[in-house]
Amino acid sequence: MNNKQTCSKKDVIMTLGPILGMWLTILVVIGFLAGCGEQSVTNGLHTRDDITPMPSTQSFVDEQGYPTEVVVNMEGTNTIMAALIAVDAEKKSIVVKDVNSGERLTLSYTGGTDVKNVFDETITMEHFDLGEIVDVIYVPETNKARAVYQSKDVWRTTKVTNCRATESSHSITYGNGIYMYTENITVMSGDMELLPSEIMNRDQVTVRGIDQTVYSITVDVGHGYLTLTGVDNFVDGMVEIGNLYLYTITEDMMIVVPEGRYDVTVSNEGAEDTKSVYISKGMTVALDFSYVHAPAAKTGTVEFHISPANTSLYVEGEKVDYKNPVSLEQGVYYINLVHDDYETYTGKLTVDSTYQIENYNLAQLVARIDGTTGTSTNASSTTAANGGTQPTTASGNNLTMPTLAPPVTPPTTTTATTPTGTTTGTTTKTPVTTSGAVDVTIQTPVGAEVYVNNDYVGIAPVTVHKDQGEYVITFRRTGYVTKSYIVDVDSTTGSQNFNFPDMAAE
Repeated sequence: MNNKQTCSKKDVIMTLGPILGMWLTILVVIGFLAGCGEQSVTNGLHTRDDITPMPSTQSFVDEQGYPTEVVVNMEGTNTIMAALIAVDAEKKSIVVKDVNSGERLTLSYTGGTDVKNVFDETITMEHFDLGEIVDVIYVPETNKARAVYQSKDVWRTTKVTNCRATESSHSITYGNGIYMYTENITVMSGDMELLPSEIMNRDQVTVRGIDQTVYSITVDVGHGYLTLTGVDNFVDGMVEIGNLYLYTITEDMMIVVPEGRYDVTVSNEGAEDTKSVYISKGMTVALDFSYVHAPAAKTGTVEFHISPANTSLYVEGEKVDYKNPVSLEQGVYYINLVHDDYETYTGKLTVDSTYQIENYNLAQLVARIDGTTGTSTNASSTTAANGGTQPTTASGNNLTMPTLAPPVTPPTTTTATTPTGTTTGTTTKTPVTTSGAVDVTIQTPVGAEVYVNNDYVGIAPVTVHKDQGEYVITFRRTGYVTKSYIVDVDSTTGSQNFNFPDMAAE
């Protein structure tokens, strides 16, 4: 028997396969090492392009693979404390304002930018409220942000109302605190920057600062504007807004109202109507009440018995022919009785019934011009029932001289102008002298409608006469954003001029 073993082709392949694979692997490694040896070298050093750049941040993980901390590469960076002005998530950019210098920077950021809140929790850039104070680490050469941290050195007070900025002293008061601010303060309402004087007392804000200095304010709940149209029958009546605010209705008024939903009720002399409205921040809403008609005024007929003959009767300064009964709306009137032989009598007439009789005898009411006096008795009146009349006579009792009406200043004629600047005619107004009042001139923005404490006063530039105190000045112009400011009028400084920023287009 032949002991020689015969090998098949299959057995040869299975034997040589592993050996060939091992040599192939060795050849690949050798080729790789040879390639690495060809990288460019200058004087024995790698060029800058050959070195893998260090990432701006470096992550560390624990044994379970969870991140433990992020260390930011500070090389070649600047660090500032700034207010966040804008965030553009689509373009991956932010605008910040240095709280110390006021310099504005537009910085880019990436998914690798380290962004954290005060609790060291990683968040997205959009989670920050505009106006937030942040510590920013950035590369000045490229304006790239490496880290943005909500500042831990800043205190924050939320849901603040009655926040008042006084420009003359650069101070801010709310609650029981008084704080200072610099010209670099940031005030944000949505994505709009405001002046400190644009914060209304009823706005709800968040205040941020360090020690006694405020660096930024964000208006969380702001204000809008309410105008009333078709209220000719309600002028001098009342408008009530949500059972919270009550104002006297004037022509062309514009009311500053905190944003929210309200029932608005107008009323005057028995006429009343209510509408619901939602006031949005910065928006103007007009409510029309032209369909509401005032009830017919109640009138009374007055029959006058006046002696001596030829005595003239004046009602509210107008001469009245009283030979026949006189029809007057029910109410209270000043009257004057004038005769050549007697001092002028001034008194009050109350019309409160459908028909009444009034008796006056000058000899019993006032002294004669020649110095003699008659027997003073009460003027009297009789109200007739069912339309009948029964005159009465003076009682014969001595009287004290009636209190005279205050001297009447001759009326002046002024031109009435609508908010649109169209002259509508003339109106007669009696000037009112106010103790301690000064002339306040609102010079700019030129051409804007001006409202002082909700009341329309004219087109800028315009001068008004105001007592010392705090006032809300509102500007409105078609095609522009309506704005309001709080100002202080100081009567001790004499006449004051105010200039406000140009209005922004809508």
